[in-house]
Amino acid sequence: MQNRTLCLLWQNQQSRQWYHVANLTLEENDDYRFAYESQNKKRGLKDALENGYHLHPSFPSAVKTYTSDKLFSAFSRRLPNKARPDYVELLKANNLSVKNDEFEVLTMTGGKLISDNYEFVKPVDFDGKDFSFDFYVRGWQHYNEDKRQLKDLSEISFETEEDNGQDPDAIIVKYAGETIGYVPAFYSDFMKTVIESNSRFEVVSFDFNSQASSHRKVNILVKGQKANIQKTERETNLLLTV
Repeated sequence: MQNRTLCLLWQNQQSRQWYHVANLTLEENDDYRFAYESQNKKRGLKDALENGYHLHPSFPSAVKTYTSDKLFSAFSRRLPNKARPDYVELLKANNLSVKNDEFEVLTMTGGKLISDNYEFVKPVDFDGKDFSFDFYVRGWQHYNEDKRQLKDLSEISFETEEDNGQDPDAIIVKYAGETIGYVPAFYSDFMKTVIESNSRFEVVSFDFNSQASSHRKVNILVKGQKANIQKTERETNLLLTV
């Protein structure tokens, strides 16, 4: 099995901005590796530190690569408690089963806790010019009523939002022409280059879970092929994290 990587994001509660601060990798030999993000210039560790972030107490060195033969306790505590009476149902709600390993559970749940501002996400998967990534729509609660349903894949579209004061690369997600939320900022500048370069892409699938919390309600999978243009700084960094 190839190395698998997750990107650790941190959110500043005041600005609501997300920053890519570190990477967690499960290697082929089943060892885990954790290191802070040193390549990402935009909304990376440096920007995060300048905007209120403090290094995780379990990983106090910004330059050290931490290794372990099992999932670090700082992250295993983020997995659903197996003693919960609804544990199996919770896994099913995230398209998981008891057969999935800890890394897969962390991937699907994002490892979010109410008590802090961390979340794990998958990097964009590149194979030559081909790419794929999936994400949960941000901001659903601000644009949709509780009873809203999504059923038709062909009704999902994307649109750049040039006048967004929070994110100049913001990408609106629309359904039947109406805004339902945004592409997460972690992917937005990549998606913007895809759109503006007229690269081929399509929404391959989406998962709408009416019972999930707003930030995990809509998951969209995008696949495409980049046009022959120079890679952005973010794309280069994403390639480094895979």
